[in-house]
Formats: sequence, structure tokens, C-alpha cells
Amino acid sequence: FEQLVKKLAFGSRRHSRTNEVAADQQAFRFMKKTGYDCNAAVTCLQLLDKVDDTSLFKPLQLPEVFNFPEYAFRKRWIEKEAGIFGQMNTDDSPVLNQKEKDSLKTHPECSQRIQLLHDSVRAAPQGKTFLINETLLRRLQKDFLVEMTEQNFKSDNLGQHLYFSLQLLQSGTNLPYAIFAVARSLNRIYSLQKEHKLGLSVDKETRGYPADYNLLLRFADRVKLDELAELAYHFCRQHEEAMKAYPVFDKELATAIKNRTNHQ
Repeated sequence: FEQLVKKLAFGSRRHSRTNEVAADQQAFRFMKKTGYDCNAAVTCLQLLDKVDDTSLFKPLQLPEVFNFPEYAFRKRWIEKEAGIFGQMNTDDSPVLNQKEKDSLKTHPECSQRIQLLHDSVRAAPQGKTFLINETLLRRLQKDFLVEMTEQNFKSDNLGQHLYFSLQLLQSGTNLPYAIFAVARSLNRIYSLQKEHKLGLSVDKETRGYPADYNLLLRFADRVKLDELAELAYHFCRQHEEAMKAYPVFDKELATAIKNRTNHQ
């Protein structure tokens, strides 16, 4: 998951592994002084170790989202290539060993970092386990996903923007924004593809990315310009009634209609 948002949140990996270990120890000392349960330092690192795993999200259902009564989804948009070069893009490629896969994570070597904290955590007194405000925490989690999605668009990171927009749409979270974001993303991808600049804003498939994200990248790469115009148009029409109270969506609908007209 966080591998998909590393550019958004931090721009680049500026800190070394040594810095991360030192930061772990400093965080442990702060936590101990608060009276909080220091085992949380371990569970935090365990979460970081899984943060690149897209199982944190439900798999994208592109054939369902982009299948319309008057414009059916094309299987060829997401089918794997049969040739040897197509197989090189899978995450299970034997070319990468476990250490190499770990190096691709946003927070690599978390298991080693946990071991380095093990003795300190065991020696710490039993602290309190509580959340100051769980309702607030859950709301912040939802808001942060919207903020990540929006920042990806502002950064012209359209592959990630569309990915998170679709996750919001499928989960029904912040639904009006999700619908608007998907429509806006489709229109923007259309514009870039027309200008032959799509590669500047949408990544290419690589075995370094999770399979679900690669599926979306394959989709974005294979949809032709006229097909993209149809998808944006039918998606907007499908949600037009529900989005009547949102003027920003009207602009995306108008753009989708214009783009589709250009291909008729």
C-alpha cells in the first residue's frame, strides 16, 4: 500500500536503514515515558511490514466498474500477455528472491528492526493500552485516504490517483468524491493520451509493483483513445443522477461528452 503513495507522502527515501533503527529506539524511549504499552512499538513495525501489501484493500473490480449496458467491458484490457515478456511482469517472478522483494518495500527489514527492539520492549513495565478517541481515529483514516487521492492528482500521479479513487468507489467511502475523482481521472488520462504524454503521469507495469496495481496500469495502457472517451462518458452518465448536487462533476460530464463527440 505505502509503496503506492511513497512519492506523495515523502517524495523520496531520504533516510538510511541506520537512521530508521535509531528512530525506532528514540520512539521507544518516548513511548516508555508516556506510560503507553511498549508492545505497540512491535505491532506498529508489524503493520509497516505489511503496508505494501495490497490485501489491505479489496481487489479492484474493473470489469464491474467499467461495464455499461451500452458499452461492455473488454477482457483484452486486462488479460495477461501470453508471451515470455508478458510473464516477466508478474510479482512471482523467480528473478526476485525474498531479500530483493523486501528491498522494494517502503519500510524494508521490519523483522530485523523488531528483533533489535525485542529486549527493550520485554524489559519495559506494563503500560496502558487505550485509544484517546477511536471515533476520531477512524474518521482521520478515511480522510487521509481522500487526501492521498487528491494529492496524487495534484502531483500528476494519475496511476495512483485512479487506483485510490477506485478503492474509494468500491468501498462506498466518501462516494461523491470517489465518483468525481474517477471521472476526472479518466478525462485527464484521455487528454494526456491524446497528447502522447500518458507515460509521464501513469507508471508502466513492473514486477516491483503489487499485482492489483499492475492490473490497473495494464488497463490504462491498453485502453485506446476512443475507448477511453466511451468509458468516461458512460461512467459519468451512470452516476449523473446521484451527482446532481455537485457542480464540479458537471464539468467532468461536459468534458466527457465533448471527448466522445470528437470520435463520432
